[in-house]
This record gives sequence, structure tokens and C-alpha cells, in this order.
Amino acid sequence: MKIHTILYAFLLCIGLLLTGCDSEPQGNTAAVPQEKLTLKEYTIDEIYCDPRYADDYLSPVLQRMQIYPAESMTYLYAGSPVSDADPVWHTIYKKEDGTLSVLHDPFCYDPLCTHSNITCLAYATKGTGELIPFEDKVYFAALGNPGTSNFIEYSLSTGKHTVINTHESGRIITRMGRFIYFMETLVTGQDKTGKQEELKALHRYDLETGKTDYLGERSGDTYFGSPTPYNGEIYYTYANAVYKCDYNLRYPQKISGDYKIKMFEIRDGVLWFLTETGDVMSKLYRKNLDGGDSELLYENVTWFCIDGDTLYYSLYDPIDAFEWEIWMKTKDGQSKKLVTKMVQQYFRNTIYRISPDKAGKKGTAAPFCETLTDKDFYLADVYAIHNGMLIGQFKEPYSEGTRKGMTTGKAVIDVETGDIIRITSISYFPENTVFPYEETD
Repeated sequence: MKIHTILYAFLLCIGLLLTGCDSEPQGNTAAVPQEKLTLKEYTIDEIYCDPRYADDYLSPVLQRMQIYPAESMTYLYAGSPVSDADPVWHTIYKKEDGTLSVLHDPFCYDPLCTHSNITCLAYATKGTGELIPFEDKVYFAALGNPGTSNFIEYSLSTGKHTVINTHESGRIITRMGRFIYFMETLVTGQDKTGKQEELKALHRYDLETGKTDYLGERSGDTYFGSPTPYNGEIYYTYANAVYKCDYNLRYPQKISGDYKIKMFEIRDGVLWFLTETGDVMSKLYRKNLDGGDSELLYENVTWFCIDGDTLYYSLYDPIDAFEWEIWMKTKDGQSKKLVTKMVQQYFRNTIYRISPDKAGKKGTAAPFCETLTDKDFYLADVYAIHNGMLIGQFKEPYSEGTRKGMTTGKAVIDVETGDIIRITSISYFPENTVFPYEETD
């Protein structure tokens, strides 16, 4: 099945929300005098002037894992490193009998293609995990000529691309309503220590008019994580806090108080967030966006996510999952010695679930997790659940003869039945690992 066929309906209704926004309280100052920069004011109705421009909410957890949900399917993008010529869409869905299935769809089907220029989507998406689908098109910052990158519109239905903007280097920020935001890096020189000095030029592409607006320049650190458009504003993380800014990427406000934020979700006017404590344990809070104090819900939480009308969370409760064997060089660097280590699972494969309006009370352990443990299948600390499907990294024991190794990769799990589909996996016996080893006599 070709990618433009399976993605067309999906791209009609979602907007990928990835990284970036800018803020002045963090030491950033406008490089262009504001009196020389006139920006048009928009109302909420103008930002969302057509139902097509709805902010199809994408959880920051889904963003982080490059998962793009549709109404009845979920798409996982295998983000391609620069050396990878064949990025892949994994299309995850439930068949008529209710069982899970996955289609693997490469970005380029041409067997004669050399994957060497931006006319090929497999080439153009190298090195980027930041894609913004809209209708039958995908927007991303692509490789350009040496020293440049391009803001690209790529049509999945025709295979043709349009270069919207060319810049020194840049990145996609997010989409909100009719606008797609991207940021250009401008090198301005070096400071006294030789450190490169930069400005970030902010731009906004209007899907309604096809025009690009210049939003000004900022200096300093302009990296912001997990931008989440909501009701005409963009929420994001910076320096372990949650901020929001307006549609011009201005007027930032810190909304998370003095808490150090690990991750957050926004649902129905409520901010849900985990605090950063320096280890795998955190505290889960919620706070109304219209004001009021933050409410502590659970302590010793390792992760959480919300799927529809269900809150899922896991608590720190470590176990030794399985053994593996590691070959390590001895002090003379010539031979190897076998060492046995334990793979630890921090939350015992136990994920609790409860209705969000009852959050704070003890949830019920989801039965699918017990099924996973029975299969010697262990989830990683970060996971996402959408439409009843859990997607995340996994670990499980692997052996060849008497030698014990490990299999790891990404998988999708039916949260009701515990059925597992391994999307990607690799089995190995690590060489020269980072595990500490002291040779004894």
C-alpha cells in the first residue's frame, strides 16, 4: 500500500506539534526594533477560520515518540538519521476481528532512485524528526545545498515539492490553526571566548494565503520543548517550566509556578504535569488553566498519559527483570571476560488507570501488564497510549545457546488483551558496554 493512499485521510485531520517557540523573559531581546516590525492582529475566529485548521490535539508524549494519531489508526514515523536512506511510516490499526496489525511503508518506492536530492522524500527527511502533516501535504525543514536548509511543502499525492523558504539552517516549530511556524538560525559572529553567536529569525507560514510573515528575531537560547497549541495560545516547556505565548510567539507567561517540570499534558482546560526530581520518581499534579493552585495527585510516579476518558500512570516499584551477559575487555585489552548483569524494570510492568475526574484516588492495575510480564516482555519508562493502544520501547531476554542477550525496540500493545506487535527490534550481546567493571584476581 502506497504511503499517500494510507496517509491521505489521516493527514486531513491532524497537525504534528513538535519543538520550538521563543520567549523574552529567558534573556532574549528583540534584535529588530518593535516600531519597525508591524504584525497583524488576529482573532480566534481568524486563526481557526476553517474546520480544517482545528488544532487536532497531539500530546507532547506522542510528539516525543513521533506518533501521529488518526481517528481509527495510529502512525509511527521511523525518524531517519542522516545515514539512513529509507525512513518508514508504520501504520498501526485494528483489523475487523479486533486484533492489531502494522503496515510498513517506505517514503520512496522508486527502485531506481538514488535518494540524493530533495525531489525524493526519503532524502529530504534525512536528519529530521520534525514533520507537520496537513491534508495531503507534509511540511518539514529539509536538507538543501551545502550550508543551507529549506522549508519544504511536499505533496504525498503528486510526489512534488515546493521550497517555501531557504535559510542557513532551521527547524519547524509547530502548527496552530492556519499557521505553521518555523525558525531560522543566523550566525552573527563569535564572542570573546570563540563561542558562536546566533540570532533566531522567526517566521509564520499562512496556509490560508500561502504567504510567509516575518515575526522578528531573538537572541539567546530559543529552544522550547513540546509546543502544544491550545485555544489560540502555544504552551511549551523551557528550563523545567511550562510557559505559554500568543500566536505571534510573544508575551510569554510562566504558568507552572516554581515546580520543575518533567513533562505535561493539556486536556479540557487542565494542565497535568510531572515534576522533575532528578531520578525516575516524580509527583503528578494538575492545575486549571484559568487559575487556582496546583493539586498533588500521586507521588512516586514514573510516567503518565491520558487516553480519552482514562488516566494511566505508573508508580516506582523496581524489580530485576532478567539477566543478560556482557563480554568486556580485560585490563590488557586483549581478551574478554563474561559478566552477568540484571536488567531492572522500575515500575514492575504495572500501569494503573482511573477516570481523570477521580484522579487522586487509587487506580486499578491494568490487566494487560500482567500478561506482558508472563511473556518476559518489559516496557521502558516512557510510553504513550492512544485509542487503546500502548506504544513504547521494550526489552526482553534473548539467547543463543547458553549465552544470554537482550532484544529491544518499539512495540504496540493492545491494552485490553495484551497482544504485542513488535514494530522494530534488534537482538544483541553488547560489546564494550558502559557498565562498570573491575577485574578481580
